[in-house]
Order: sequence, then C-alpha cells, then structure tokens
Amino acid sequence: MEDMTQAAENIHTDTPEAVTEETKTEGLAESAGKETGAPDAYDFKGIVPDGEVFDEEIASGFGNLCKEMNLTQEMASKMAEYGFSYAGRVKEAMEAAREAEIGNWAEDTRKALGSSFDQTMGDYGRALTYLERENPDIRAVLNSTGAGNKVEVVKALALLGRLISEDPGLSAGKAASSKDELYPNTNFEAYR
Repeated sequence: MEDMTQAAENIHTDTPEAVTEETKTEGLAESAGKETGAPDAYDFKGIVPDGEVFDEEIASGFGNLCKEMNLTQEMASKMAEYGFSYAGRVKEAMEAAREAEIGNWAEDTRKALGSSFDQTMGDYGRALTYLERENPDIRAVLNSTGAGNKVEVVKALALLGRLISEDPGLSAGKAASSKDELYPNTNFEAYR
C-alpha cells in the first residue's frame, strides 16, 4: 500500500517540465556517441570523387546551407555525395548530347556536299595542311570543338584549299606548245 501512496504523490509532484527534462536526458544517453545537429564546420574534402577538384568556395556555400538545415556531418556528406553523383550523370548526358550533335553535323555535311564530298574534303585537307604550318593545333581545335564537321567551315576551308593549290597554267589539259604560242609578243632572238 505504501507503494501506491508513493506513486500517487509522484503524480502530483512530477511537472511536465520535469518529465520533459527527464526524457531529454534519456534521449541524450541513448544517442551518446552519435552526432546531433550541425557541426561548427563541415568537412567535404574526403568525398570529392577522383579526378574532381575540391572548390573551397562551393564547399563553404554548401556548408552554410547545411548549417541552416541543421544537418549533421554525416547527413551533409550524404547530400554532397548525391550531388556529385547527380552532377556526374548530368555531365555525362551533356557530353553524349554534344557528341551526337557533332556527329549530326558530320552527316549533314556529307549530305550537303553530295557527290562533291571527296573533292571538297581533299581541298579542305589541303587548306588544313597549309594552315598547320603557322598554327600546328588548328586540326585539333577543329576536332575538339566539332567545328571541323560544320558544312560552313568545310566549304570555307575547301575554298581556301582551292585558292592555294598550284595553278595548272595556261596549257592545262592541252598538248605541249611552243614558246611562241605561249609568248606571242616576245622576240626571243633579242635574248641570244
């Protein structure tokens, strides 16, 4: 009976604040060793994927956002890992789309040039060879940007290739002729 009297007295003496404080203390004891809430500073250096560069400014901004959300280091790191993963997938998708676009340019160029494709590409190659004398990286630039596949660039360089090609001369396609036919107004006797 004495126990029941003690329990009845506790009912009247335990205030909601006392129960709440007791619950908080028990909760802290259970989570001992586990971090709770935002740390003073976040460390994201360990989660940067290989080949990527750690950007202090971005990490600081992300850390401020995580602090506002009261995220633990573990939660913030998981968010950052997901962000890197997502960014990597977006980057891969953009690269694939770019490669497809460049491939489409090449196909469009082939179609636009039709039967003159081989001749035009020969002239294009002649122009690139000529330009590489002064700018050895021109071909690499055209390939890396995809500009070398654009029909406008191909036509412009092919024109340059035709302009710099050797002049076939007056007798191109004709039988060899005498010097008198080539220079009708010249008196070659005066040079003897």
